[in-house]
Amino acid sequence: FSVDLGGPAVRKIKEHKVELINCLMGDVFILQCVHAKGILSPRQYGNLKHSSNPEQTVTNLIDLLMSKGEETSDQFLQILKDPEVDATYPQLKNIINYVWAPGDSMKYVYIVSRVLTTTEENTDVTAHMKFHKS
Repeated sequence: FSVDLGGPAVRKIKEHKVELINCLMGDVFILQCVHAKGILSPRQYGNLKHSSNPEQTVTNLIDLLMSKGEETSDQFLQILKDPEVDATYPQLKNIINYVWAPGDSMKYVYIVSRVLTTTEENTDVTAHMKFHKS
């Protein structure tokens, strides 16, 4: 049994850690979402829940999830796409979304979305890049 600590999901979280912390620290709803999915043990949840500083709670949560490896990091990224999470943290739309390509355990697809504002119109731009595990 080995844990992949450097896969695409872990790297994406690490790459956007500051933005995620800034976005998620306003409300610790994310902690309940992660706990509801069974990603945290009762002890881990209790330790995070009893922190008095929301920024530290979210930082510790993200660090803990990354330390659990690629699968857990992927589960966290999937939680970030949940409609309730999206509604609670609308700023998440400005952070790179991570999508697991269904049915293909070797392919990761990143979708980068951002809105370009021009004087004439708003245009959604989506770029697709495929990465393969080796």
